[in-house]
Amino acid sequence: EDHAEMLAHHYLTALDLETLTALQQAERRAGAAARDFDERAKRGNTGYAALAQSSRAFALYQGAQCDYVHAMTPGSNVRPKKAGPTAADIARIACRIDLARRRIDELGN
Repeated sequence: EDHAEMLAHHYLTALDLETLTALQQAERRAGAAARDFDERAKRGNTGYAALAQSSRAFALYQGAQCDYVHAMTPGSNVRPKKAGPTAADIARIACRIDLARRRIDELGN
């Protein structure tokens, strides 16, 4: 069981970093599209500013939601008896990945 948890944690940590990179790329593409739209529509930076605000709000939401998932995982408030990730740690990382993937889809990338 310990080995399986360590493998899951390692895999999810790598996937979390990969997903974060994909999210950053999606936000850059969405930002470029918003700037292009703003320029063509002669609207100043209205779309781009709204995207930037949305991205900041998403980051806050993702952190808070995944902290909640962590807190609601059984045993999250118990000091681990062994080194390594807890089920709550794994749940938090999985939450981050899930929400980031949804955000990428929402951005249309």
